[in-house]
Amino acid sequence: MATNPREFLATFDAAAHLADSLALLDLQLRRQVARLRASRVLGDDEMRGLYITDAQADALLGITMEQDALVLELRALDAEVELARATLQANATEAERSGTVLPLERLARSFGLSRAEREAVLVAIAPSLDLRYELLYAYAQNDVTRRRPRVDLVGRLVDAEHGGPGGARALFAPNAPLVRHRLIHLVDDPQEREPPLLARVVAVDERIVDWALGNAQVDTRLATVARLEVQPRAGARVAPARRGRVARALRQLQDRGGALYLRGPDGAGRTTAARAACADLGCALLHVDLALVPSSTCSLVELIDVAVREATLHGAALLIANAELLLTAEHQAMHLDARLLRHAAAVSCPLLMEGRDPWPRAPLDGGPIAEITCAPPAAVQRTELWRDALDRAGHGGAAPADLDALAERFVLGARQIEEAVQHAVAQCSLRDEVNGGPSAADLFSAARAQTGNALVTLARRLESPYRWPDLVLPPRTMQQLQEVRAAIRHRTVVLEGWGFAARHGVSRGLNILFAGSSGVGKTMAAQILAHDAELDIYRIDLSSVVSKYIGETERNLERIFVAARASNAVLFFDEADALFGKRSEIKDAHDRYANIEVSYLLQRMEDYDGVAILATNLRRNLDDAFARRLHHVVEFPQPEAADRERLWRAMLPPLAPLARDIDLAFLARQFELTGGHIRNVVLAAAFLAAEEATPISMRHLMRAVAREIQKLGRMPSRADFREHYDLIREHG
Repeated sequence: MATNPREFLATFDAAAHLADSLALLDLQLRRQVARLRASRVLGDDEMRGLYITDAQADALLGITMEQDALVLELRALDAEVELARATLQANATEAERSGTVLPLERLARSFGLSRAEREAVLVAIAPSLDLRYELLYAYAQNDVTRRRPRVDLVGRLVDAEHGGPGGARALFAPNAPLVRHRLIHLVDDPQEREPPLLARVVAVDERIVDWALGNAQVDTRLATVARLEVQPRAGARVAPARRGRVARALRQLQDRGGALYLRGPDGAGRTTAARAACADLGCALLHVDLALVPSSTCSLVELIDVAVREATLHGAALLIANAELLLTAEHQAMHLDARLLRHAAAVSCPLLMEGRDPWPRAPLDGGPIAEITCAPPAAVQRTELWRDALDRAGHGGAAPADLDALAERFVLGARQIEEAVQHAVAQCSLRDEVNGGPSAADLFSAARAQTGNALVTLARRLESPYRWPDLVLPPRTMQQLQEVRAAIRHRTVVLEGWGFAARHGVSRGLNILFAGSSGVGKTMAAQILAHDAELDIYRIDLSSVVSKYIGETERNLERIFVAARASNAVLFFDEADALFGKRSEIKDAHDRYANIEVSYLLQRMEDYDGVAILATNLRRNLDDAFARRLHHVVEFPQPEAADRERLWRAMLPPLAPLARDIDLAFLARQFELTGGHIRNVVLAAAFLAAEEATPISMRHLMRAVAREIQKLGRMPSRADFREHYDLIREHG
């Protein structure tokens, strides 16, 4: 060990500290062997070769004295151990004062370890650093098969027995720092059935071995669910008031324990505020997302302990994202929130949690939970965030109207806007353009890419190939759709900018009902509205939502609404009367649970902040409570003859070869078909014509109409087909 101050500053580092710590362990082992030999616990045995001999241990430890002299040597060894301890501690103190990082010292200080606990960690680590300790431990335990230290040996090596008979037991009690923080773990000796605590094997967590060797990487168990920011940066702008409030709360947490819960919708800047506060306080941030953790309860319990330990090792604040998962039904009985708070308080680790909903209850112990609400940036602020992000990317020439539209349609946070701009710039760089800047279409596409990912597995995204001219509806219905269009486009301005949301306590959500028979254009109108607003549209597959099992329908819908909450997408519930039907009189348990489903849906519809379009064939089946919550109801009537002729013309593409005998006026006048049916007829006629390699003629259309009428449950008649009836007779 270096004792000269000048030499010390030049040579003592983490590796030297570890080497000196192991040298101290060698002295402790030498002393323990001397004790055993002096007490004649170790002796000769005829079964040589089946155990570690005295000579082998002597060679490893440099012992040359005879057994009688060992008794006299014990006092000298005691003094040498104490001197080595004092020198090691003095060197460590001086090294850290000069700025040298010593992993073992940081570990001991972070977890409040006593001198004995610190040395116990080294005893457990040693075989992972040098296999000769396996032989020495086996020798000291007088059993060649026991190559890992047991609690009794560790206690004797670190002088825990000086605290009385229970000294070694106290080191490894369930609530002792070594066990509680998973620095070591106890393993049952396979040779003993239900062994006492003193006979249990002391094993070390491999992460602690890596830490002792200077590996600062995050624990591999956290690799896919966490990220460590050693020097957090505030990034995009954070409101000074929120930043200061979070920083003050975080500073108080370091003094009194507890947690800070940041609540708000996705995009509200929860993580950004935490990052900015840590930057102001000069501490690192370990961000753990529980949504990425496997569903096994045991893995979540382990992850909580490991996350607190990792944050403590790095001197970081711990941020738990999606913290509501701690309170799911499967985890409530384990009180995981209380476990998290207790562990964090025990090591003074600043703890932050973030989620969307209010924290429902106080934990059993571990300190209070303070809550700060984070509202998403208003439309005006989002416009500035778009402008700033484009300026930083070197493309600040976007039209103000485009930025205003982006801010109104997409409720994105600062980080999402930053990533959207980067995505748009990357997309436009792939095109060979002179200016090289992202277009409005690029920005809208990038904004959509920031959302909707969670919905992909729960609903089907609809393409929007149609435009307003493709929609054939009566003027009154078109006017209603234009009113819906205005509500979608300007709801942010009216509700946020003009203060209607604050005055009337309404959400940003927009619930719309499209009522009409099949094929009249409800789905097409929903697609056109979504495209017009530059929003994605997702059709909810009711077959995967409605379940005969009690409570399963609510769980399925909860997943959809939670995913949709961050999507900025239009939800399209087709044939919604099956899901949003009238509540019935309670006659049995099934009626009661069916009504619970409807009541639950009423609540979720009211809470949803996005655009939801419900399509129904039977408006009269809709529950009255739903009707009161609808902002717009659009009736899609059966098309009249004039509209049907427009539909016939619209359904025939310009490239399709047409015969001169086609009479679209006759088709529209004679057959009361909806747009969906007309599309089927035109397509079927085209296939018939292609098979004959001729243009599409009246003969093909008549045959296709007849088949469509038969599908509707009617028989073709001469009264309907008139002079064209003979064209279908030969084909039945």
